[in-house]
Amino acid sequence: MQCTILEVISRLFCDYHLPLLVFIASRPERHLTHSFSTGFLPEFHSTLALDDTYKPDDDIRLFLADNFRQVKATHPMRCYLDHSWPLDDILETLVEKSSGQFIYASTVIKYVSSIRHRPADRLNIVLGPRPPRHVREMPFGQLDSLYMHLFASVEDKGMVLLILGFQLLSSSRYPQMDTKELEHFFLLNRGDIEMLFGDLSSVITISNVDPFIHILHASLGDFLLDAARSKEFYIEVSSIHTACMHLCFQHNKQSMSTYFPSKDTVIYLHFIDLASDEDGGCSHFIYAGCNLIWHCENTPPSAYSQLQEEIRDFSFHRPDSCFKTSPGRSLLVYVPRFLQFIKALVRPIFLLAYPNILNT
Repeated sequence: MQCTILEVISRLFCDYHLPLLVFIASRPERHLTHSFSTGFLPEFHSTLALDDTYKPDDDIRLFLADNFRQVKATHPMRCYLDHSWPLDDILETLVEKSSGQFIYASTVIKYVSSIRHRPADRLNIVLGPRPPRHVREMPFGQLDSLYMHLFASVEDKGMVLLILGFQLLSSSRYPQMDTKELEHFFLLNRGDIEMLFGDLSSVITISNVDPFIHILHASLGDFLLDAARSKEFYIEVSSIHTACMHLCFQHNKQSMSTYFPSKDTVIYLHFIDLASDEDGGCSHFIYAGCNLIWHCENTPPSAYSQLQEEIRDFSFHRPDSCFKTSPGRSLLVYVPRFLQFIKALVRPIFLLAYPNILNT
């Protein structure tokens, strides 16, 4: 229906040259961006993106500060509010969480200013330390409804949530991989990520110029990692670790066979050649080498049998081929730690499979 309206408007301007300006505001949903790029519309429209060009953080900061002042001046429980409430660092946290979008800031103000509750308590719930006592007190009902609506349209929810979970978990440990490397790591075809995230273009962007996954709303991560809010779209951290553990083993095996085709070859690889690869096709191998242990250590007990199968199927003749530090350092630096972890987890199986390795 929205696309039909756009088509009618474009034909009116094309056929009758109407002396009018039409203002259309919307999230950049995929069907709308497609409509604006086809037919007659490209000739008749210009796009104004509400990005950082117009300094939205300044407006949001002003909006929050003004409304908090109003709460302190008019709320029935204002006598219990300190004159410095909320502190400047809390205000900045809320501005950062808003990510340039007023929907988060307005939702916070609406929740905190309720005359039936203490504003300071409600703000603490927003900031996280104190959970709400009742479902109807959930602070981000409007925002959550938006996120639920957007994710409900996603076709392959499992893969999308897996990739987003990976992004949220690994962002503080490893440089972000571009979409090409992510597709290598998750065993996808070229272009799959762009198609997978097409229905989420209003909250997650991927451009040809900057081929990385950008989460536009900082609050989206909070939503996805909170089971009470995201429900069927909840990202369970332990499940992400388990899936990534399998992928790391798989990529380490692949790098082993690629760089050590002969089982009798004894070489200690530094990955310098990979790091200098002009095609940029090595990040998923490097990630697998750097983070295999981390994912193994965070695999839940319920998946230990799967982990044991991976370990049984893994060749310890080539430990040098699957652990990577910074270029120029020996990969063997990680081997003692990995062997110690394996012995603690599956010592009987380990000793049975490799009875002489403890002496080497």
